[in-house]
Amino acid sequence: MSAAPVRPGDVLAGRYRVERVIGSGGMGVVVAATDLERREPRAIKLMSRAALGDAAGVTRFLREARAAARLRGEHVTHLHEVGHLENGAPFLVMEYLEGKDLRAELDERGKLPVAEALTILFEICEALAEAHAAGMVHRDLKPSNVFLAKRGAGTIVKVLDFGVAKVPPDASGAFDGEGSTVTETGVLLGSPHYMSPEQMQSSRDVDARADVWSLGVVAYQIITGRLPFEGDGLAQVATAVLDGNPPPPSSLVAGLPPALDTAILACLEPDRERRCATVVQLVVSLSPFAPRSANPSIQRLLGLPPPSTRQVPASAQRPSAPPPSAPSPPREGSPGISVRWIAGAAAAILIGGGLAFLLLNLR
Repeated sequence: MSAAPVRPGDVLAGRYRVERVIGSGGMGVVVAATDLERREPRAIKLMSRAALGDAAGVTRFLREARAAARLRGEHVTHLHEVGHLENGAPFLVMEYLEGKDLRAELDERGKLPVAEALTILFEICEALAEAHAAGMVHRDLKPSNVFLAKRGAGTIVKVLDFGVAKVPPDASGAFDGEGSTVTETGVLLGSPHYMSPEQMQSSRDVDARADVWSLGVVAYQIITGRLPFEGDGLAQVATAVLDGNPPPPSSLVAGLPPALDTAILACLEPDRERRCATVVQLVVSLSPFAPRSANPSIQRLLGLPPPSTRQVPASAQRPSAPPPSAPSPPREGSPGISVRWIAGAAAAILIGGGLAFLLLNLR
């Protein structure tokens, strides 16, 4: 705890009692605390003593606070308060999560079943879609920044750490984000194995498609158990990206449909003009393979009402028609009827935008 600016028992802002350290790194520390007013657990993120001397590091810390304050969805960590210690050092009071990150899950299991992997991916897409709609680019999506938080008997995905996010200009018009991939102090903005080719060249020259690339790497990894581009450090990974395409996931995991290969590899197109452009496009491509548990995420992402609320026009009602025969039950692990309807409707909507090819994935 020596590197942390607080100790167990300290009370911050007259309200938050520090209980214990729950995580630490080169730039900061996260402690568990109790909100003495609400009698609820909180997580408090503070900068380490060493990091407080790095002006760029302080900027990134406060950027995370500004990004978190703009995002309200259930798949990002909620920010309760930004405070300052007596010495002026900032701290963030955030919701307390129990569980583990996706990297720890992969360390234990290697890879995940497709249905489980897709459920996680769709929830990541929800967080990214909200951030992209607000003009943000995460720029550091990777398994260690995806948290599988306990909720009742299940889990919910939370995307963490918007500290290196590209955030839209503030009210003064100032751009919030470094333009170089490496800071003046040598800190790499992003993680090489998950970094898009354009981000390797310039962290400022990125848009939502950089996050789509990172999401494609995560999808490839959690389904196959390996990274699409191997290498030690930025230079070797960049060389691997330039050398050619990774093997299709179906060549590493038996039984994967070719259309799933197509959807994932579309995220890993080095030319961003040819890459899958949005997380919604990816959801449309993947939805035919999704389990029913992913239906709520798909519905929210595509802006469609739940199937139970769909209205049938009066002109389309046929009271005298005999009832249709019952459909055959779907095979285990296959998408439910509601998912097919959602994917089909979304693809139909997207035809006018030049995306009619997505229909091929819905047969």
